[in-house]
Amino acid sequence: MENQNQASTTGKGNTTNQVLIGILIKLCECENEFLEQAKIIGERNPTATYDDYENKFYSGLGGCLSAVEFFIGEWAIRAVYKEMEPEPTPNTITFETK
Repeated sequence: MENQNQASTTGKGNTTNQVLIGILIKLCECENEFLEQAKIIGERNPTATYDDYENKFYSGLGGCLSAVEFFIGEWAIRAVYKEMEPEPTPNTITFETK
């Protein structure tokens, strides 16, 4: 039972890492897609300014990156504190002698 708990804890850390990395990859993909779409829009509608779209997009992207940054920080802090926790000692009784 104890080994299963350790495995699930380790798996959870890896899962958290994988999710955060996946989010960062998706954000990069979104940026590439945005650039492609902006190019198409600019070709089809010369009156549309790229700057307006770019500012809105990067503002939203910045918000997403801030959220990911927060979760990475929280995950790292929790991992450090977990390592700092003392090992649980078995129930032992110690006697002092004088």
